Parts: sequence; C-alpha cells; structure tokens
Amino acid sequence: MRLPRPVRHIIHYPYRSTAQRRSLFCWYRILFRMLYGRWPAPAETQRLMESVSVRQPRKLPSHVRTVLNLFNQASYGSPFSVQLTAEDVRVVEYAGIKIATDATDWVISHEIRHANYERHMVNFFQHVLRPGMTMIDVGANIGLFSLLAAKIVGATGKVYSIEPRGENARLLLYSAALNHFDNIHLLPTAVGDATGYTLYQTHIGANGALMSKNGDDAGFTDHAILNPTSQVVPMARLDNLISEPVDIIKLDIEGAEGMALRGGSELVRANRPIITSEASAEMLGRVSNTSLRDYLVFTRTQGYRQFVIDRCDSHLREVGDLDDFLAAWPGILHIEDFAFVPQEKMGTLATLDVHQN
Repeated sequence: MRLPRPVRHIIHYPYRSTAQRRSLFCWYRILFRMLYGRWPAPAETQRLMESVSVRQPRKLPSHVRTVLNLFNQASYGSPFSVQLTAEDVRVVEYAGIKIATDATDWVISHEIRHANYERHMVNFFQHVLRPGMTMIDVGANIGLFSLLAAKIVGATGKVYSIEPRGENARLLLYSAALNHFDNIHLLPTAVGDATGYTLYQTHIGANGALMSKNGDDAGFTDHAILNPTSQVVPMARLDNLISEPVDIIKLDIEGAEGMALRGGSELVRANRPIITSEASAEMLGRVSNTSLRDYLVFTRTQGYRQFVIDRCDSHLREVGDLDDFLAAWPGILHIEDFAFVPQEKMGTLATLDVHQN
C-alpha cells in the first residue's frame, strides 16, 4: 500500500520539528485505530509517544511493529503482524557475547540492551557451566542463555536451543552467526508431555505462551483457536528430542514447565542434570494442569535439592520444609527462579553463595 505523501513524510522524517512531531502524534493514533479497531485512550497515547521518542523508527514496518510490541496481545489481540527486518535489529554486547535484539521490543530486548536482563541467572550459569557440557535451553527466546552457554561449553560442548516462535529463532540464529558459534542446535518446536501440536500465543514483544491442550482437542476453546495471535506449532517430548547425555536443562516457558518435565522424565532420571526453572503457581496450574506443590515434589522425590535463585543478589536459598515454604509463597501470581540440583552434584555450586537449611 502506498501511503499519502504527508504520511510518508512523517514516517521517514518524524523528528525535525514540533509541527512534524504533532503530525506524528496524529499518525500514531490513526495507526493504533487501524491495528486495534478503536482510538487509543489517553494513557495509551502517552505510552505510544514515549516509545516513539525513544526508539525513533524510520520505516512503516518498524512503526507498526513498535505499536504491536507495546501492548499485551493476549488482551489487545490485533490480527495484524509484521515480520522482523534488518531495520529492527540492534546488536549489543551483554555477558561477553554479541546478541541481536529487537529495537521495537521494550521487554526482553530492552532489558538486554541496558544490561539488566536476569543478571541472577547469568551469574548462575557463569558459575555452573563448564567446557564440554551439554545444555538444553527450553524457551530460548532470542537466545541470551543459549549464547552464553555456547561460549562457556566451547567446541567440545553442545547447546540445544528450543524455541517455537520464529521471530525469536531468527534473532538467535543471527546472534550465533555473529559470535561464530557452531555448537548451537536450534529445535523450533514447543515441548510438553505429548507429541503432536499445540497453540502458541504472542504476548508482549518476544514473550509468548503455550495454551494447555489438557489431553485432547476440547482443551482448546474456540476463543483460543481463533485468537488472531494464535499459531499452531509442533510439540514434542524432551525424551524423544534428545538422546545423548545432558548436564543442564533450563526451563522458562511461561507455565509449561510441568508439561516439559513430564515429557522429559526419562531424560532426567537417566542423566540427573542440574535443572533451572521459572515457576508461577498460576501459570503452572493454567498451562501444565499441575500445582506448584506437585511440581516441586516431582524433583524432590528424584533426590534433588531445591534452591530459589535470589533475583537481587544471586544467592541460593534452599527450600527446606515444603509446607512452610509454600505457606510463605507471596501469592498465586508470584514468580521465582529455581535451581534443582542432584545431591551428588552439589559440588558444582561451590563458587556460589548458598544458604542451606
């Protein structure tokens, strides 16, 4: 579509004068209406203009992606999407690696560009990973932890990056090429407790989530299937995907962690890897149909010790009595990062600050 000349002028030269900034203000209100079918509320308009002033997109696709990535598509649900282009890519260095980020993503890419993204997890992996190890990165997103692992495990090690969202996988592959990492093996699939397919929905920026299938097609509501951000993606069991020894598994898949562990139970029993996992009672129940208690019991009964990785100081706080721990859990929406460590591998935590019970 060829836009009228005044709009083309605003898009390509949006920051030269106050008059043009006012025109851009009107253009973004129109763009919001085109994408979401209504005019933006005052707070939404303010958010749009603040984002534009920071990111300063120059071409139409980037303007559209900026608006789409600002709002949670789980609730806004625009039927429009625009593919990532070279215009949107910003390469930065974080944790000693080059990583390609999405300039229109104000969540994960923004935090990486400002060296703030999950520093407690970066610290954990920097202390635990060793040359020659094999790591499975489940929910690799744009690839920070896959890239970090690839650098540390080296040519004799291996990283399996599991990521169902194509745009994230593209950035991960580009970053792997920038760093000349040949030990990253991308698996563009979701993982769960069955082989087949599932629904994946885009949320904010690079973030998304699986929809629980609950054993049969009836688990997918009409609303979920017809949601404009839904994609049908392949799903596999970890037990069927990986057939070699594994040292570390990282799980960060917005509530599908329970399904992933059920589908990887044989892999876990055979290899007894260190496992890191994000966990939320609400997301585990909604996506994996499991309680936080049952999720923690699963690894505990396998002879694993459990630690919360503190987001502020990276200390490991051991989970002692499970009843006391869950009684103190702040609320159903609360999220923590855990490390599940086999008793015989506790020595790998020697260089970390561990608070044991």
